[in-house]
Amino acid sequence: MTRRTAGYFLLCAFLLLTACGTLPDAQPFQDATRSLSSAVKASGQAFDDSLDEATANSPANATQYGQLKKTFDQAWAARIAAAEGAVDYSNAVAELVSAARTSEDSVSKLSDALQGLATASSIPLAQVTASTGTDIARFLVAQIAVVRTSQKLDDAMTAAQPAVDRIAARINQDLNDQLIPSMTDVYKNNVGAIKRKYTADDNFAQSFSFRRDDMRKKVLNKEADASRLVDLDRVQDTVNTSLKARDKELDQLSTAYATRLRLLRLLASATTVWADSHRELARAIQDKRKVDVSRLQEAIMTVRAITQKLEAL
Repeated sequence: MTRRTAGYFLLCAFLLLTACGTLPDAQPFQDATRSLSSAVKASGQAFDDSLDEATANSPANATQYGQLKKTFDQAWAARIAAAEGAVDYSNAVAELVSAARTSEDSVSKLSDALQGLATASSIPLAQVTASTGTDIARFLVAQIAVVRTSQKLDDAMTAAQPAVDRIAARINQDLNDQLIPSMTDVYKNNVGAIKRKYTADDNFAQSFSFRRDDMRKKVLNKEADASRLVDLDRVQDTVNTSLKARDKELDQLSTAYATRLRLLRLLASATTVWADSHRELARAIQDKRKVDVSRLQEAIMTVRAITQKLEAL
C-alpha cells in the first residue's frame, strides 16, 4: 500500500467516524431529575411543617383538620412516588445512553423503564387491553408497544416522548384535582377556626358601635357625663386590639396559603419542563450533540427558593 493510498483510507475512516458521531452524555438529565425529586421531597416537608403549625393554632377544630390533612398527605405521597419513578427512569436512560447500546436489548429496557414510570405515577398498565383500562392507560400501552418496535435507541426515545408528555400531564392533573382542592379545604378550615375564636369580640364590636354613637349624641346634648364616653372608648380599644390580632392571624394564614399554592404551581411547571427536557435529550441523541437541561435547572432553583420562603413563614 502506497503512502497516498494509506492516507486516503485514514481520511475516509476519519470522515466516517465524524459522520457517525457519538451519543451525548445523558448524566445532566439524570442529575437534574434527581434534583427535581429532591426538591419535591423538600417542598413536601415544608408543606407538612406549615400545615402542622396551622393546626396547632386551631385545636378546637383539630379532628376535621386532621381528616383534611390526611387527604392532602395521601395525595402528596403519590407525588413523591412519581418523582422517584422519574429518577428510576432517568437512571435507566442514562445507563443505556452511556453504554451506547443500540440493540433490541436497549429498546426493551427503555420500554420497561417507561412502564415503570407510568406505574410509579399511579397509572397501572397491567392487564390493560384495547377495550379495558383508562384512556391514558390504553394510550401508554400502545405507545410503549411503538417503543418496543423501534430499531434504534434514538428512535425509541422519540417514540417514548408522547408517553412522557401524557404522564407529566397526568401528574399535573392530579395536582389540580387533588392537592390544590385539599389544601384549599385546609385553608378554609383554618380561616373558620380563627374567626370562631374571635366571634364574641366581633359581635361585641358590631353592637358596641351603635351604643357608642348613641352615647356620643347624649354627651353632645349634655344628657350624659363625658366620662361615660371615655369608658366606652377604653372598652372599644380593648376589643379593637383583639380584632387586630385576629386580622394579623388571618393575614399570615392567607400569605402562607398563597405561598403554598404558588409552590404547587411551580412544581407543576417543573414537571412540564422535565418532560420538555426529555424531548431535548431525545433530540440530542438523534443529533449526536450535547443535551441542554438549563431550563429544568432554573425551574428547580425557583422551586427551592419558594420552598425556603414557605419554611420561613
